[in-house]
Amino acid sequence: MRYYENLVIVKPTLTEEEIKNTIALVEEVIASNGRKFCVS
Repeated sequence: MRYYENLVIVKPTLTEEEIKNTIALVEEVIASNGRKFCVS
């Protein structure tokens, strides 16, 4: 299995809640393609 890194850049003007929602959306897209999302 290959491991890949993903970097998500968000606007600095986003609130904490908006950042969390953006990360959740990215996780959902990754999971919907049968992949795992790990935070280190």
